[in-house]
Amino acid sequence: MDAVINYTTGGLGNRLRPLSSAYAISKETGRELAQYWDNSTTNGVMANFDDLFENDIRIISAEELEQLDSFVIYSDLGIIDRLSKKYGLHSLKKMANSGNGRVCTRESYQNNNVESNVILYCNNFIPNTNRSLCHEFIQNLVPVKEIREKIEMESESLGINKEIIGIHARGTDFNVDVSYYVNQIKQLLSSNSELKFFLSTDDSDYEKIICNEFKGKIITREKRLHLEKVNSTSGWDYNFLITKEKSQDSIVDLFLLSNTNIKVYHPGSTFCEIAKIISEK
Repeated sequence: MDAVINYTTGGLGNRLRPLSSAYAISKETGRELAQYWDNSTTNGVMANFDDLFENDIRIISAEELEQLDSFVIYSDLGIIDRLSKKYGLHSLKKMANSGNGRVCTRESYQNNNVESNVILYCNNFIPNTNRSLCHEFIQNLVPVKEIREKIEMESESLGINKEIIGIHARGTDFNVDVSYYVNQIKQLLSSNSELKFFLSTDDSDYEKIICNEFKGKIITREKRLHLEKVNSTSGWDYNFLITKEKSQDSIVDLFLLSNTNIKVYHPGSTFCEIAKIISEK
């Protein structure tokens, strides 16, 4: 059967955006939705897809990918080369050089491919795909039972609802000073001093600073798992691992955040972008 295959790698938001585009393509072209799910790349999600979500998406191996003889890859030769050289993941590079298919830019996608298999490799939505269908996929993600139960329990115990203002304070590798979020919170409180906030963050230092600055105003999770450096003396760049447990905990944070009125965030955060899409359901 013809398939649209997402080469799924990187952080959570960077995975779900192109995967949702693959879903949209599958719906509009009648192809089967499948994915190669990377759980080994440094700074990427180390959990398997079915450690996080119950949605039924066929997983294919690197060996299966390399055996395809009719395909078009929507990506960029530069990042395919980087995937091979930096991470030792050679499948797409082998395919690009095999002569069995072609590589096109992400921006050139159209729903008229003659090849049997459409392969996506990027960290964003694919242009010219149906954004409503992309959002439909994201909004219909179903966390596994263990994660769902934790979301429900914490949502009730923390009193999460749409009257609570959501904060996503992306720190660690994002190079955004905590004052960026503090100033947004102050501005909202200047208009309404009664506001309460739910804080989602990957940075334990940011969490301490924000909670101390706005005592009594911030709701946060006591047992949240934050990102930790592999080498404590180096910067964040390629210096952390998103373990299976951290990946699962991030899904809890994602859905709790989506159940608030999200107003404080950095526009470059894909995690927050996904939470806002889920919140629209």
